[in-house]
Amino acid sequence: MTINEGVIRRALQKADAVDRDDILTAVEAYRTCAAAARKLAGNPALRSQCQQVLECAVFCEKKLAAYAVSGRLAALQFPEAVLPGAHIVLSIEW
Repeated sequence: MTINEGVIRRALQKADAVDRDDILTAVEAYRTCAAAARKLAGNPALRSQCQQVLECAVFCEKKLAAYAVSGRLAALQFPEAVLPGAHIVLSIEW
């Protein structure tokens, strides 16, 4: 999956102080899921996990694109109906 930098740029340019943290979170999730999908793509045993992070990346890209157009941020919670019980934990260590 290729990151759409234009979508990220437009969303960040439109972000106001109220939405900035949520937009940055969506950008980080988008980049993280896309990178994970690229790494998992070569491993057939992890096909299901690859599909999940790919769907997450697409979800985040759509949310950012919609925000860039409307200036309104829809809920960032990944829909339960798509992957029941699934969640992604983002951990950053310094």
